Amino acid sequence: MNDFAIPLPKLTAPTTTTGVQLMNDIPDVPKAVGPYSQLSIAGDTIYLSGQLPLDPKTGKLVSGTIEEQTEQVFNNIEAVLKGVGLGLIDVARSSVYLTDMSTFPNMNAIYAKRFGDYKPARETIGVSALALGAAIEITVIAHKRKE
Repeated sequence: MNDFAIPLPKLTAPTTTTGVQLMNDIPDVPKAVGPYSQLSIAGDTIYLSGQLPLDPKTGKLVSGTIEEQTEQVFNNIEAVLKGVGLGLIDVARSSVYLTDMSTFPNMNAIYAKRFGDYKPARETIGVSALALGAAIEITVIAHKRKE
């Protein structure tokens, strides 16, 4: 039940409501592990859900070093962006979540390699735990290219 006087509609994805498009059927991307969409599009802004180091074929967590997990997260981010015709060059901001801040330099080396000379705004946050026992999760906000 909600606090509103009228019942709220139950949304099913993919759908568009009030100008926001939700997408859940992007190829080569791990399925969502909860009640959320892989991405949402509002105008020219694309919001990606947090990407974990999941293998899109098996849906299982990629175990290994922070470097290996970071590479897989970037593979997943690029697959989601590719699904809407974008790439890392279209990212405006990212948020990195690490369960162990001592791994920051190793993560940062992969991050720098994947973005190259392009450096979007970023924050890195230390957290006590992430879904499925992952060591890293990254979210990004991208912007559609002007034609």
